[in-house]
Amino acid sequence: MIGTIISGLGVAMKALDLISNNVANAKSYGFKTSALSFQDVYQQDGNPRTRVGEGAQLANVKVRHERQGNLSLTSNVLDLAIKGAGYFVVSDVNATTTKYTRDGSFSLNADGFIVNSSGLYVRDVNGKAIQIPEKYRGSSLSNLNIDQRGAVIGIFEGQEPLKIATVALATFENPGALTPEGGGDFSANFQSGVANLGNPGSMGYGNVQSGALENSTTDIVKELTRMLAAQQSFSANAKMMQTQNDMTGRWVK
Repeated sequence: MIGTIISGLGVAMKALDLISNNVANAKSYGFKTSALSFQDVYQQDGNPRTRVGEGAQLANVKVRHERQGNLSLTSNVLDLAIKGAGYFVVSDVNATTTKYTRDGSFSLNADGFIVNSSGLYVRDVNGKAIQIPEKYRGSSLSNLNIDQRGAVIGIFEGQEPLKIATVALATFENPGALTPEGGGDFSANFQSGVANLGNPGSMGYGNVQSGALENSTTDIVKELTRMLAAQQSFSANAKMMQTQNDMTGRWVK
C-alpha cells in the first residue's frame, strides 16, 4: 500500500514540475509544450491473471514539436520564424557542439556573424557560420534581406544584390525524441535520428519568415487545468499517506 501511495505522489510531483515549466515558458519564443504519459505498475509474480496494481510510473516525456506557434511580427530583419517543419542549426565557433532551435531571435556579433541570444553561430546549408560583410567591392552594406527560402541577401550601395548564404533548416525522423537543452534549444540523440539539413521551402522543410518570431505553443488555460488535476492527485495521495501513518500508529500501540 505504502509503495502505491509513494508512486502516486511521485507521478503528481513530476506532472507539476513539467506543467510549471510549460507555464514559465509561455512567453518564450519557439518553445514547444511538453506532455507526460504514465503507465501502471504491476507485481511481477509470473502469473498475468493475478497481477496486482502497484501504482504508476513515468512512461515518457514528449515535446509537442508538431504544433505550430502563432507568429509575432517585429521590425528586426534578423528575427526569423519557421512556418512548417524544421529547426535552425546553431553551434559554437568550432562547431563541436550543435543545437537545434525554433527560436529565431538572432543578431549580429562584433565580427558580423549571425548569432542567437546565447552567442551560438547560425549555420548555413553547408554547415558554415553565416558572416555578413560590411563591404563588397568597396561599397558599404546598406540593407539586409532574408527571403522565405532562407537566402540572406546583402544590399550594397551601387551594387547588385549579393546572396551571402542560405540559412539551414534541420529535420529529424523522430523530432519528439529530441533532448531539451533549455532555452528552447534541443540536441539530437539516437532516438531522434541524425539531423537532415536542407533549404527552407524545399520538400519536407518549412519556409522562413523574416521580421517575425514564433510564439510558445503553451496554452495557459489548458496548463492551469492540468495543474489543478495534478494538485488534487497530490493532495489525495498525501491524505492517503496520513491515513496510512495513523493506522500504523494505532497498530503499534
